[in-house]
Amino acid sequence: MERIALYGGMFDPVHLGHLHAARETLEALHLDRVIFIPASVPPHKKGCHADGVHRLRMLELATDGEVRFSVSDYELKKEGTSYSYETVQHFAALHPEDKLYFLIGDEAYALLHTWKNPEIIKSLAEFVVVTREGVPPEDALYVEIPKVVISSTEVRNTLKNNADASALLPAEVASYIKENGLYR
Repeated sequence: MERIALYGGMFDPVHLGHLHAARETLEALHLDRVIFIPASVPPHKKGCHADGVHRLRMLELATDGEVRFSVSDYELKKEGTSYSYETVQHFAALHPEDKLYFLIGDEAYALLHTWKNPEIIKSLAEFVVVTREGVPPEDALYVEIPKVVISSTEVRNTLKNNADASALLPAEVASYIKENGLYR
């Protein structure tokens, strides 16, 4: 039996904060692997700045060489809105003998009551809330990470202003963004 965390999000772009949260969770909970799942059409966001092909490729570059990280294009290939409960159902069917965890930030967890069918997620996976505040949720595991305050919005704004974002991004992702003229 493997212990697998599903880590969904826009990853627009993936940055060092995303990777740090995944590594901290992997070690804290003794997981076998983390699967990054870029969203296609999220129900709570207005859209992406980079298309799915670019976001998927940036995730592949960012996780290359990390043997316990993998990337899935499941939501990008799926038609319509990316509902997390459907994604968890998909992976539960693929991994019936494994223990699944659903990795989420504390801000998103606070909005869980607005999600479609969160009870299905809870029935198939254990929530792991990554928090910077040290306030554990009552009905989920939590991993407190050292303060790494990076947001994708900050990264996009830095890039849009032609400023150096190398301290915020994996080197391969920074190169890919530059080569493809993203976030300008």
